Amino acid sequence: MKPKRNNYWKAIKWVGGTAIIALIISLLSPSLIQSLDEEIRNQVLIQAIPFFSAFVAILMTYILIIVLLMIRFTGKVPHRIYQPVDRLITIGIIGGIVCLFQPFFFVAFRYGFQLLLLSTLLFIVWSHIVPRKAKADALLPAVSRMATVIGAVAAVAVFAALLLTTLEMNKPVEPYGIRQRLWNSYDDTQKAQIAEQKETEYNTEIVPFLVVLSLWPAALVIFQRAWGD
Repeated sequence: MKPKRNNYWKAIKWVGGTAIIALIISLLSPSLIQSLDEEIRNQVLIQAIPFFSAFVAILMTYILIIVLLMIRFTGKVPHRIYQPVDRLITIGIIGGIVCLFQPFFFVAFRYGFQLLLLSTLLFIVWSHIVPRKAKADALLPAVSRMATVIGAVAAVAVFAALLLTTLEMNKPVEPYGIRQRLWNSYDDTQKAQIAEQKETEYNTEIVPFLVVLSLWPAALVIFQRAWGD
Protein backbone atom coordinates (compact mmCIF):
# COMPACT_ATOMS: atom_id res chain seq x y z
CA MET A 1 0.00 0.00 0.00
CA LYS A 2 2.81 2.39 0.88
CA PRO A 3 4.61 2.13 -2.50
CA LYS A 4 1.34 2.90 -4.27
CA ARG A 5 0.81 5.97 -2.08
CA ASN A 6 4.32 7.08 -2.93
CA ASN A 7 3.51 6.71 -6.63
CA TYR A 8 0.40 8.83 -6.18
CA TRP A 9 2.38 11.47 -4.33
CA LYS A 10 5.16 11.56 -6.93
CA ALA A 11 2.66 12.02 -9.74
CA ILE A 12 0.80 14.75 -7.92
CA LYS A 13 4.00 16.49 -6.83
CA TRP A 14 5.75 16.60 -10.19
CA VAL A 15 3.01 16.52 -12.80
CA GLY A 16 0.40 18.31 -10.73
CA GLY A 17 2.95 20.83 -9.50
CA THR A 18 3.94 21.63 -13.07
CA ALA A 19 0.29 22.14 -13.95
CA ILE A 20 -0.20 24.54 -11.03
CA ILE A 21 2.91 26.54 -11.91
CA ALA A 22 1.80 26.81 -15.54
CA LEU A 23 -1.68 27.89 -14.44
CA ILE A 24 -0.24 30.60 -12.19
CA ILE A 25 1.93 31.86 -15.04
CA SER A 26 -1.06 31.96 -17.39
CA LEU A 27 -3.06 33.99 -14.86
CA LEU A 28 -0.32 36.44 -13.94
CA SER A 29 1.43 36.88 -17.28
CA PRO A 30 -1.20 39.14 -18.96
CA SER A 31 -0.84 41.84 -16.32
CA LEU A 32 2.94 41.46 -16.27
CA ILE A 33 3.11 41.73 -20.05
CA GLN A 34 1.15 44.98 -19.93
CA SER A 35 3.83 46.48 -17.69
CA LEU A 36 6.56 45.90 -20.29
CA ASP A 37 7.67 48.34 -22.94
CA GLU A 38 5.45 48.39 -25.99
CA GLU A 39 8.19 47.09 -28.28
CA ILE A 40 8.82 44.08 -26.04
CA ARG A 41 5.12 43.59 -25.31
CA ASN A 42 4.25 43.26 -29.00
CA GLN A 43 6.70 40.47 -29.67
CA VAL A 44 5.06 37.22 -30.72
CA LEU A 45 6.80 35.07 -28.13
CA ILE A 46 5.80 37.41 -25.32
CA GLN A 47 2.18 37.49 -26.49
CA ALA A 48 2.15 33.69 -26.65
CA ILE A 49 3.14 33.19 -23.01
CA PRO A 50 -0.43 33.22 -21.56
CA PHE A 51 -1.76 30.83 -24.18
CA PHE A 52 1.23 28.50 -24.02
CA SER A 53 1.24 28.34 -20.22
CA ALA A 54 -2.52 27.68 -20.14
CA PHE A 55 -2.05 24.92 -22.71
CA VAL A 56 0.72 23.37 -20.61
CA ALA A 57 -1.50 23.53 -17.51
CA ILE A 58 -4.34 21.73 -19.31
CA LEU A 59 -1.98 19.17 -20.83
CA MET A 60 -0.25 18.39 -17.54
CA THR A 61 -3.60 18.06 -15.78
CA TYR A 62 -4.69 15.55 -18.41
CA ILE A 63 -1.42 13.67 -18.03
CA LEU A 64 -1.89 13.65 -14.25
CA ILE A 65 -5.34 12.11 -14.67
CA ILE A 66 -3.88 9.42 -16.92
CA VAL A 67 -1.09 8.62 -14.47
CA LEU A 68 -3.41 8.44 -11.46
CA LEU A 69 -5.89 6.21 -13.28
CA MET A 70 -3.05 4.03 -14.53
CA ILE A 71 -1.72 3.58 -10.99
CA ARG A 72 -5.19 2.89 -9.65
CA PHE A 73 -6.57 0.47 -12.25
CA THR A 74 -3.63 -1.23 -13.97
CA GLY A 75 -3.92 -4.97 -13.40
CA LYS A 76 -7.37 -4.60 -11.81
CA VAL A 77 -9.72 -4.19 -14.77
CA PRO A 78 -11.10 -7.56 -15.91
CA HIS A 79 -10.50 -8.42 -19.53
CA ARG A 80 -14.24 -8.96 -19.98
CA ILE A 81 -14.85 -5.26 -19.33
CA TYR A 82 -11.66 -3.86 -20.84
CA GLN A 83 -12.18 -5.26 -24.32
CA PRO A 84 -15.84 -4.16 -24.82
CA VAL A 85 -15.08 -0.66 -23.54
CA ASP A 86 -12.06 -0.48 -25.84
CA ARG A 87 -14.27 -1.43 -28.78
CA LEU A 88 -16.93 1.11 -27.82
CA ILE A 89 -14.33 3.87 -27.65
CA THR A 90 -13.02 2.83 -31.07
CA ILE A 91 -16.57 2.93 -32.41
CA GLY A 92 -16.84 6.47 -31.02
CA ILE A 93 -13.69 7.52 -32.88
CA ILE A 94 -14.92 6.02 -36.13
CA GLY A 95 -18.37 7.50 -35.60
CA GLY A 96 -16.91 10.95 -35.00
CA ILE A 97 -14.89 10.78 -38.21
CA VAL A 98 -17.93 9.63 -40.18
CA CYS A 99 -20.05 12.43 -38.72
CA LEU A 100 -17.46 15.03 -39.67
CA PHE A 101 -17.17 13.91 -43.28
CA GLN A 102 -20.74 12.90 -44.10
CA PRO A 103 -22.53 15.49 -46.30
CA PHE A 104 -26.13 14.72 -45.35
CA PHE A 105 -26.98 15.87 -41.81
CA PHE A 106 -25.69 19.08 -40.28
CA VAL A 107 -26.51 17.92 -36.75
CA ALA A 108 -24.14 14.98 -37.19
CA PHE A 109 -21.41 17.36 -38.35
CA ARG A 110 -22.07 19.58 -35.34
CA TYR A 111 -21.55 16.76 -32.86
CA GLY A 112 -18.92 14.87 -34.86
CA PHE A 113 -15.95 16.82 -33.55
CA GLN A 114 -17.13 16.56 -29.94
CA LEU A 115 -17.61 12.81 -30.29
CA LEU A 116 -14.21 12.39 -31.94
CA LEU A 117 -12.44 14.51 -29.34
CA LEU A 118 -14.06 12.75 -26.38
CA SER A 119 -13.45 9.31 -27.86
CA THR A 120 -9.81 10.12 -28.59
CA LEU A 121 -9.20 11.40 -25.07
CA LEU A 122 -10.86 8.31 -23.62
CA PHE A 123 -8.83 6.06 -25.91
CA ILE A 124 -5.57 7.64 -24.74
CA VAL A 125 -6.56 7.15 -21.10
CA TRP A 126 -7.89 3.62 -21.59
CA SER A 127 -4.87 2.48 -23.60
CA HIS A 128 -2.58 3.34 -20.67
CA ILE A 129 -4.46 0.98 -18.36
CA VAL A 130 -3.24 -2.61 -18.54
CA PRO A 131 -6.07 -5.09 -17.87
CA ARG A 132 -5.86 -8.43 -16.17
CA LYS A 133 -4.94 -11.38 -18.29
CA ALA A 134 -7.82 -12.95 -20.17
CA LYS A 135 -7.25 -16.24 -18.33
CA ALA A 136 -7.92 -14.50 -15.01
CA ASP A 137 -11.54 -13.90 -16.04
CA ALA A 138 -12.22 -17.60 -15.60
CA LEU A 139 -11.59 -17.19 -11.88
CA LEU A 140 -14.03 -14.30 -11.52
CA PRO A 141 -17.58 -14.95 -10.32
CA ALA A 142 -20.42 -14.60 -12.77
CA VAL A 143 -22.03 -11.20 -13.06
CA SER A 144 -24.80 -10.99 -10.50
CA ARG A 145 -28.35 -10.08 -11.40
CA MET A 146 -28.20 -7.09 -9.08
CA ALA A 147 -25.07 -5.78 -10.81
CA THR A 148 -26.78 -6.16 -14.18
CA VAL A 149 -29.85 -4.28 -12.95
CA ILE A 150 -27.73 -1.49 -11.49
CA GLY A 151 -25.81 -1.20 -14.74
CA ALA A 152 -29.01 -1.10 -16.78
CA VAL A 153 -30.59 1.54 -14.55
CA ALA A 154 -27.46 3.70 -14.65
CA ALA A 155 -27.30 3.38 -18.44
CA VAL A 156 -30.96 4.34 -18.85
CA ALA A 157 -30.44 7.35 -16.58
CA VAL A 158 -27.43 8.54 -18.58
CA PHE A 159 -29.25 7.91 -21.86
CA ALA A 160 -32.36 9.81 -20.76
CA ALA A 161 -30.42 12.74 -19.28
CA LEU A 162 -28.21 13.16 -22.33
CA LEU A 163 -31.05 12.70 -24.80
CA LEU A 164 -33.39 15.15 -23.08
CA THR A 165 -30.61 17.72 -22.76
CA THR A 166 -29.54 17.53 -26.39
CA LEU A 167 -33.14 17.48 -27.63
CA GLU A 168 -33.87 20.66 -25.70
CA MET A 169 -30.68 22.29 -27.01
CA ASN A 170 -31.57 21.48 -30.62
CA LYS A 171 -35.29 22.22 -30.45
CA PRO A 172 -36.21 24.59 -33.30
CA VAL A 173 -37.19 28.08 -32.16
CA GLU A 174 -37.64 31.36 -33.96
CA PRO A 175 -35.89 32.75 -35.93
CA TYR A 176 -34.50 29.26 -36.79
CA GLY A 177 -30.94 30.39 -37.39
CA ILE A 178 -32.00 33.27 -39.61
CA ARG A 179 -30.99 36.82 -38.82
CA GLN A 180 -33.70 38.54 -36.83
CA ARG A 181 -33.96 41.47 -39.23
CA LEU A 182 -34.40 39.11 -42.18
CA TRP A 183 -36.88 37.00 -40.24
CA ASN A 184 -38.97 40.06 -39.44
CA SER A 185 -39.15 40.88 -43.15
CA TYR A 186 -40.89 37.59 -43.93
CA ASP A 187 -44.66 37.38 -44.11
CA ASP A 188 -46.67 34.88 -42.08
CA THR A 189 -46.79 32.36 -44.93
CA GLN A 190 -43.01 32.29 -45.31
CA LYS A 191 -42.55 32.00 -41.56
CA ALA A 192 -44.99 29.11 -41.41
CA GLN A 193 -43.18 27.30 -44.22
CA ILE A 194 -39.81 27.71 -42.54
CA ALA A 195 -41.22 26.60 -39.20
CA GLU A 196 -42.75 23.50 -40.76
CA GLN A 197 -39.50 22.69 -42.55
CA LYS A 198 -37.47 23.01 -39.35
CA GLU A 199 -39.95 20.90 -37.38
CA THR A 200 -39.78 18.19 -40.03
CA GLU A 201 -35.99 18.30 -40.00
CA TYR A 202 -36.03 18.11 -36.21
CA ASN A 203 -38.31 15.07 -36.09
CA THR A 204 -36.83 13.12 -39.00
CA GLU A 205 -33.10 13.91 -38.70
CA ILE A 206 -32.10 15.48 -35.41
CA VAL A 207 -34.14 13.31 -33.02
CA PRO A 208 -33.04 9.94 -34.51
CA PHE A 209 -29.40 11.03 -34.56
CA LEU A 210 -29.48 12.20 -30.95
CA VAL A 211 -31.09 8.92 -29.89
CA VAL A 212 -28.25 6.96 -31.49
CA LEU A 213 -25.65 9.36 -30.10
CA SER A 214 -27.00 9.00 -26.56
CA LEU A 215 -26.70 5.22 -26.74
CA TRP A 216 -22.90 5.43 -26.89
CA PRO A 217 -22.22 6.83 -23.39
CA ALA A 218 -25.05 4.70 -22.03
CA ALA A 219 -23.29 1.59 -23.34
CA LEU A 220 -20.06 2.68 -21.66
CA VAL A 221 -21.89 3.12 -18.37
CA ILE A 222 -23.60 -0.26 -18.45
CA PHE A 223 -20.27 -2.02 -18.95
CA GLN A 224 -18.65 -0.04 -16.17
CA ARG A 225 -21.45 -0.67 -13.70
CA ALA A 226 -22.60 -4.17 -14.56
CA TRP A 227 -19.35 -5.92 -15.47
CA GLY A 228 -16.81 -4.03 -13.43
CA ASP A 229 -15.46 -5.19 -10.10
